[in-house]
Amino acid sequence: MRESWSGKVGFFSTGAALAKDSDMDGKVDMLTQPATVKVTAEDLPDGADLEAGYLYWGGTQLPTKCADKANIDDTVTFTPPGGMATMVKADVCYCSSSVTYEMQLCRADITDLVNKMTGDFVVTDFTAAVANTDTDNASFALVLVHEADSLKERRIALYDGLFALAAGGTPSATVTLDGLEVSNLPAGDLTWYALEGDVTLGEGEYVQVKGLPGKGMSQLFDDSNPANNPFNRTINTMNPPMKGVTGVDIDRFSLNSILKANDTSIEITYAAGMDKYWIAFNIIGVDVADVTGGEFAAASSKSWALTGDVNGDGIASPGDTVTYTIHVENTGDTAGVVSVIDQIPDAAASWMLTEAAGGTDKSLGNTMIVEGLALQPLAALDVVLTLVLGDVPDLEAVMNIAQIDNGKPELVELAAPPLEVRRDGDADTVFDTDDNCPDVANQDQADGDNNGQGDACEAATGTTTGDDTSTSGSVPTTGQGDTTLDAATDTAGTTGMATTGDVGTTGSASDTSGETGEGGCSCRGTDASAGALGSLGMLLLLGAAGVPRRRRRSGGMRA
Repeated sequence: MRESWSGKVGFFSTGAALAKDSDMDGKVDMLTQPATVKVTAEDLPDGADLEAGYLYWGGTQLPTKCADKANIDDTVTFTPPGGMATMVKADVCYCSSSVTYEMQLCRADITDLVNKMTGDFVVTDFTAAVANTDTDNASFALVLVHEADSLKERRIALYDGLFALAAGGTPSATVTLDGLEVSNLPAGDLTWYALEGDVTLGEGEYVQVKGLPGKGMSQLFDDSNPANNPFNRTINTMNPPMKGVTGVDIDRFSLNSILKANDTSIEITYAAGMDKYWIAFNIIGVDVADVTGGEFAAASSKSWALTGDVNGDGIASPGDTVTYTIHVENTGDTAGVVSVIDQIPDAAASWMLTEAAGGTDKSLGNTMIVEGLALQPLAALDVVLTLVLGDVPDLEAVMNIAQIDNGKPELVELAAPPLEVRRDGDADTVFDTDDNCPDVANQDQADGDNNGQGDACEAATGTTTGDDTSTSGSVPTTGQGDTTLDAATDTAGTTGMATTGDVGTTGSASDTSGETGEGGCSCRGTDASAGALGSLGMLLLLGAAGVPRRRRRSGGMRA
C-alpha cells in the first residue's frame, strides 16, 4: 500500500494517452504531446478540497532500461489548471523487463502544485519507445484525493507498482488489498490504471474481486468493459466514457454488490487470457461508518404459515413444518442497516434460515442472527426461516419473537401470532386433550361404563370398575389338604388366602411361572382352583372400594 486516507474523503482518477496510432493499424507508432485531460465540477463533490494529488506516467522503453534505471525517463512537464508549466521529477519509478522491450512507470506527488482541481491538466515531454509493435504505449494518469463535508466517512487506500500479465508469462495474479474496515452498509469502489496494447480482443481476460471475510465475489464489467475484455483501451471515469484510447486503460467499478459488512480486505484476481497488460495502480475507497438511521418499528412484522402438513389436516402438529417470515420495512427518510435476531422456540425439533435477504448469516446454536441488512428509505425485505415442530403436548402455544437491531438503544420486537399445536399421540384422529384414551387408538371413543376412560384403555390394562366380573391377580396358595372357599360367603373380600391342612400337599410357593392370563392378569403358576379363588377375591375387593384403574400418560411428551 502506497498511501491511505480516512475521513470524509473521496477520490477521482483519469488520464490520457501520450502516443497514438497514426496509421490506424491498432498499434502505437507516434508520440502525441502535450496531452490534456479535463476535470469538471461533475467529477467532484460540492465544496471538495484537495487532500493529495499524484501524477503517474508510463510506457514502453528499449531493452536494458531496467538494468540501468538512470535511463528511465523519470521527468515530465506538468501544468495544473490555472498554474504554470513545471518540470516534475518522479519520487519513485518501476520497471518491468522483457527481451525486446521494457515497461516503465513513475509517480510524483503533485499536491503542492495543484491549487484548483477543475480544469485542464496537461502533461508533456515524456520519452517512450513507440515503434508500431503490438504492446507499445505511453500514457499518464492523475489521482486526486479530496475531502468534503458532504461525503460519508471512508477509508481510501492507494496501491501501486508494476507487474505484467500475459498468456506466455504470468497468465493471472491475485492482489490482496487490506485495511478496509467496511461499514454495516457496504459500499465502495475500485479504480485501476493499466498499461497495455490489447493484442487480441475478448480472449478470456477478466478481473474478479472477492471481499473477505464475507466472501462476496463477482467479475467486474460495465457497458464499456465486457467481462471477458475489461482491458480494452477505455477510460470510463470520463463522461461520456472514452474508448479506443490506445495503450491505456483507466476504469472505475462499484463494489457495493461484492462487499459485506465488516469485510477487512478484498482479493483482486487479474487474468490475461490471450492479452498482455501491466497493472500500474489500484485505488480503493470503502465506507467505514456504521449506519444507524431508518425507522423500522412502524411497518415491520412477523407472521407464520403451515408449509409442511404431514397428515394433511391443515392443523399444526408435531412433525409439521412452519415457515416464519420476518418483514423488515424502513418507513423513515434515511437509510438504515439492521440485524435480525430470532431465538428459536423450544418447540422446534430442527430449523434453518431459508432467506437471508442479502444479509450475512451469523447464527449461533438456536439463535438466528442475520447481519448487514441495508434498507434505503421506504424499502422493505423479508427474512425467512423454517422449523419442524417437535413432539410437544397438545394445545401448547408456541411463541416466537424476533428483534430488529439498527444500532439504537432499544431493539424493535416483532411477535408472531401464537401457534397452537395439536397432538394426536395414538393417531386415532382425536387430539390428546379430547381423547378418553390418549395412548391407545380408539377412534370410536367408546366408554361403556361412562367413567371418562375409554374402553380401549381399560381393556389394555385389564381392569374394570363396578359389577364387571373380569378377574386380575392371584396369590399362590399352599397347604397339605384339599380346601375350598365359597365366594358367596367371602364377604370380607379376602384375596389370595393361604390355607393349610393335614392331608397331602397341592402346589408350592416356589412354583411360579409369571404367565399372563386374560384381562392382563399377570399370574404366577399355582393350582388352578387356588388361582381362581385369588382372582375372585381381588375382584370383590375392587368392586367394594369402587376404585377405577387408569394408566397415566407417559413417554415422548414434554410438560
